[in-house]
Amino acid sequence: MKKHKNSRKVSHGKPHMDSARSVLSLLIVLIAFSLFLLFKEYQQQIFISQSFNLFIVLTTICMGLLVLLLFLINSGKAKR
Repeated sequence: MKKHKNSRKVSHGKPHMDSARSVLSLLIVLIAFSLFLLFKEYQQQIFISQSFNLFIVLTTICMGLLVLLLFLINSGKAKR
Protein backbone atom coordinates (compact mmCIF):
# COMPACT_ATOMS: atom_id res chain seq x y z
CA MET A 1 0.00 0.00 0.00
CA LYS A 2 1.42 3.34 -1.06
CA LYS A 3 1.49 6.18 1.46
CA HIS A 4 0.82 9.73 0.38
CA LYS A 5 3.00 12.58 1.56
CA ASN A 6 0.03 14.65 2.69
CA SER A 7 -1.90 11.87 4.41
CA ARG A 8 -2.04 13.78 7.70
CA LYS A 9 -4.93 16.06 8.45
CA VAL A 10 -3.70 19.62 8.08
CA SER A 11 -5.09 22.43 10.19
CA HIS A 12 -6.19 25.34 8.04
CA GLY A 13 -5.84 27.89 10.84
CA LYS A 14 -2.61 29.35 12.05
CA PRO A 15 -1.21 27.29 14.94
CA HIS A 16 -0.46 30.27 17.17
CA MET A 17 -3.98 31.67 16.64
CA ASP A 18 -5.55 28.32 17.52
CA SER A 19 -3.42 28.11 20.66
CA ALA A 20 -4.24 31.66 21.69
CA ARG A 21 -7.94 31.06 21.07
CA SER A 22 -7.81 27.89 23.19
CA VAL A 23 -6.02 29.62 26.06
CA LEU A 24 -8.40 32.58 25.93
CA SER A 25 -11.41 30.25 25.90
CA LEU A 26 -10.07 28.40 28.93
CA LEU A 27 -9.48 31.70 30.71
CA ILE A 28 -13.04 32.84 29.98
CA VAL A 29 -14.49 29.58 31.30
CA LEU A 30 -12.37 29.83 34.47
CA ILE A 31 -13.45 33.44 35.09
CA ALA A 32 -17.12 32.56 34.56
CA PHE A 33 -16.79 29.57 36.89
CA SER A 34 -15.10 31.68 39.58
CA LEU A 35 -17.87 34.28 39.33
CA PHE A 36 -20.42 31.51 39.70
CA LEU A 37 -18.63 30.25 42.83
CA LEU A 38 -18.48 33.82 44.17
CA PHE A 39 -22.22 34.16 43.72
CA LYS A 40 -22.82 30.76 45.32
CA GLU A 41 -20.69 31.73 48.34
CA TYR A 42 -22.43 35.08 48.94
CA GLN A 43 -25.90 34.02 47.81
CA GLN A 44 -27.52 34.45 51.23
CA GLN A 45 -26.11 37.96 51.72
CA ILE A 46 -27.32 39.02 48.29
CA PHE A 47 -30.88 37.85 48.89
CA ILE A 48 -31.10 38.94 52.55
CA SER A 49 -29.95 42.50 51.83
CA GLN A 50 -32.58 42.89 49.08
CA SER A 51 -29.87 44.48 46.98
CA PHE A 52 -29.83 42.70 43.67
CA ASN A 53 -27.26 45.04 42.11
CA LEU A 54 -24.46 42.55 42.73
CA PHE A 55 -26.57 39.74 41.31
CA ILE A 56 -27.34 41.76 38.17
CA VAL A 57 -23.67 42.69 37.73
CA LEU A 58 -22.49 39.08 38.14
CA THR A 59 -25.17 37.83 35.75
CA THR A 60 -24.28 40.45 33.14
CA ILE A 61 -20.56 39.68 33.37
CA CYS A 62 -21.11 35.92 33.07
CA MET A 63 -23.46 36.29 30.12
CA GLY A 64 -21.00 38.63 28.40
CA LEU A 65 -18.18 36.14 28.92
CA LEU A 66 -20.26 33.30 27.52
CA VAL A 67 -21.24 35.35 24.46
CA LEU A 68 -17.55 36.18 23.95
CA LEU A 69 -16.72 32.49 24.20
CA LEU A 70 -19.36 31.64 21.58
CA PHE A 71 -17.94 34.36 19.32
CA LEU A 72 -14.42 32.95 19.66
CA ILE A 73 -15.56 29.42 18.88
CA ASN A 74 -17.71 30.38 15.90
CA SER A 75 -15.15 32.76 14.38
CA GLY A 76 -12.64 29.92 14.28
CA LYS A 77 -15.07 27.58 12.50
CA ALA A 78 -16.26 30.20 10.00
CA LYS A 79 -12.76 30.84 8.63
CA ARG A 80 -12.14 27.17 7.82
